[in-house]
Amino acid sequence: MLKNHLQELAAISAALALVLAVLAVPSVSLAAKGDCGQPASSGDGPVATDCLFILRAAVGSSTCDPDCICDLNGSGPPPNATDALTCLNASVGTPGLLNCDCPTTSTTLPGTTTTSTTSTTTEPPTTTTTTPVSTTTTTIITGGGACPDTAELTVFGQVGQSCSNDNDCEIGTCDTGLSLCRTVTELDTGWKGISHDADVNDRQQLIASLACGAESAPCGECTVTGIDPSNRMCRCANDNQAICDQPFANDAVNCGGAACNCYLGPPLPLSAGNTPACVVNRLAQDVSGTVNVDTGAGAGPVNLRSVVYLGIDVFTPCPYCGQGCTAPAINIGEACTADADCDSARCSLDANTPCQTDADCVPDKGTCQSNNDGACGSADTTPGDGIREGTCVGQGVNAGEACDVDAVNTTFPWSTGAIGGGSSLDCFPDPGKNVSGTGLQIDLGLTTGSQELTATVPCGLLPFVPETCTCGECSGNPAIPCSSDADCAAASAGTCRTIGQEGRPDACAGAGVCNDAGGGEGVCAEGPNTNYCDGALRSNGEPFVTCNSNADCAAYAGSGSCTLTRTLECFLPTITAQGDPDPEYPVGIALFCIPKTANTAINSVAGLPGPGRVKRQGRTLRFCGGAGGTEYVPNAGCPQ
Repeated sequence: MLKNHLQELAAISAALALVLAVLAVPSVSLAAKGDCGQPASSGDGPVATDCLFILRAAVGSSTCDPDCICDLNGSGPPPNATDALTCLNASVGTPGLLNCDCPTTSTTLPGTTTTSTTSTTTEPPTTTTTTPVSTTTTTIITGGGACPDTAELTVFGQVGQSCSNDNDCEIGTCDTGLSLCRTVTELDTGWKGISHDADVNDRQQLIASLACGAESAPCGECTVTGIDPSNRMCRCANDNQAICDQPFANDAVNCGGAACNCYLGPPLPLSAGNTPACVVNRLAQDVSGTVNVDTGAGAGPVNLRSVVYLGIDVFTPCPYCGQGCTAPAINIGEACTADADCDSARCSLDANTPCQTDADCVPDKGTCQSNNDGACGSADTTPGDGIREGTCVGQGVNAGEACDVDAVNTTFPWSTGAIGGGSSLDCFPDPGKNVSGTGLQIDLGLTTGSQELTATVPCGLLPFVPETCTCGECSGNPAIPCSSDADCAAASAGTCRTIGQEGRPDACAGAGVCNDAGGGEGVCAEGPNTNYCDGALRSNGEPFVTCNSNADCAAYAGSGSCTLTRTLECFLPTITAQGDPDPEYPVGIALFCIPKTANTAINSVAGLPGPGRVKRQGRTLRFCGGAGGTEYVPNAGCPQ
């Protein structure tokens, strides 16, 4: 499948590049030009030297003359990596692979060439050389192509597309128990542990501009100079559906002079401890940092103002882009599949009682009378194309309005038999449910390297039960999270502290021991154990509706019975995270501190203020000529 194909080509490219760095290729007579698959040799068929030449031609560092001799399947020039791979197979004796659509050429005297009508050249070659024209030596070297000016990062969720084996997964591995692809993406928030292992939206995208110091490949480390708004992740502050292109400035054209805000993806739905939240991650300032376009290593600050809203319900934390009612007014934004689902039917003897069947009107409210006034909007057929075909569903500011899916959450909205849906910046939460003002200050130092966050903040029930926490809040401004006094001093905001039981190392029972479970994860040695309803599961197979009895599950229709138990997770005293600087599929990580919201329930369930950890596995593409331009090949460059 795609992943294995990409890995195979990457391995071949690396091997060929190593040879190219030291290889001097003697040229051949002009008569050898025209032999299918032989741009650099004569003889009965292609050799490794020809394959190297074709690979270089694919990235623009060499030129085939004529160009058809490098197009081994007759699909038309320019050649690509598949042609180089075909050449390699032919060079080791695999028959029937070469099919160049070239004129058949015969050279008899220097400067005299006779060309017949166009024909297909196959093995063995049909060109005959009687008199050599010239003999020179050509040295092929790596690199030389242009450097990129744009980078595109697509973040994959923890759980993604369906699969039967690893070959079905572009990224990650196939969880055969779930029949879904899994990555190392994960979000852990708060010291309570119950909000750990959350997923993020799948395939959300960030595009940034680059400035590379080198003039040609290998381009090495480049500077991130700012966000590229071409993926519609920048919206007007006064209208989230108005797309703007003046990031972090007042946009007179698109916003009527209002600010052009940019976002780290669409709204993120979260639900833990039966407390749902919807988080809109707005960038507080432009992106910066560095990225090595050849190795995949990168680092830089991402400063957020994360606006937290009370969730609609435990199954639908955020409004989403799906199929919803557009009429009548009383039902706008309700999920639907047909117009009848939106009808404002009422009981014949009680106009205040909505109904779907006569059973809803018993015993004394008559029969269910349809008003035939329902209208069900359409669903978005092609996510991310900029065409708003879907309908905003849920209690939000854009309920019933048209939308385009920006990313997919594979768990929320949740319903029996169908989970997941489209998340979109076209569908914002209800501003009346905002519990964070202009947004929580969350500063991510994203890197493909490693990070540590050690507990140094005095906390616990002081002075009687002294403990040490990883995160607190500044005494002079509780909106500023901190892991040391230095964080507060930098903002002239006092010292780093916690207040009473608002901050603890963890919520572990007994002696409060957090055992190392491997991979930087922790689990409470003595519990507590949390009970869950067995019918409501995330896409990763884990439950999220807590309970003490079956009656608790009955309150959440479709949640099943209270039969599942999980031991509480925890952060270790030194929190760690490890990234991976892969040039195609890097893993970026960040450790950070989260301030508390204005909602006691969210703070209490998650454990805020407290630490956070995120791993984001994605796919990186680099382009010359802006987003969607010519793709940069690590160490080789863009074709010129």
